Amino acid sequence: GAVPAAATGRVRVAFVQYSGTYGGVQALKAPVQAGAAGGQLSGDAAELQKDLDWHEDNFMAKQTYINEGLLMSAQTLALSPQDGRQRALLIISDGKLDDAGP
Repeated sequence: GAVPAAATGRVRVAFVQYSGTYGGVQALKAPVQAGAAGGQLSGDAAELQKDLDWHEDNFMAKQTYINEGLLMSAQTLALSPQDGRQRALLIISDGKLDDAGP
């Protein structure tokens, strides 16, 4: 997927992938790498594109566990600079959440 160039600088976005297996890795952020957002909030379309490409290359198509992804997202928001821009958490799921209770 492509990040629109018009989005550069207007909002800050980070990607957290959640899935995994019970007791295994259930959430991922892109690693720190040159020219990328490294899983942190960014308003730079090129940095976000590099993170998105990493997620596409490292897609976890397994069960749907959200708890670790929510914790990782909350930490990302808590550690981001408070610069007056709005922040939001968007969750996209491919199925029923396996750890959301009955």
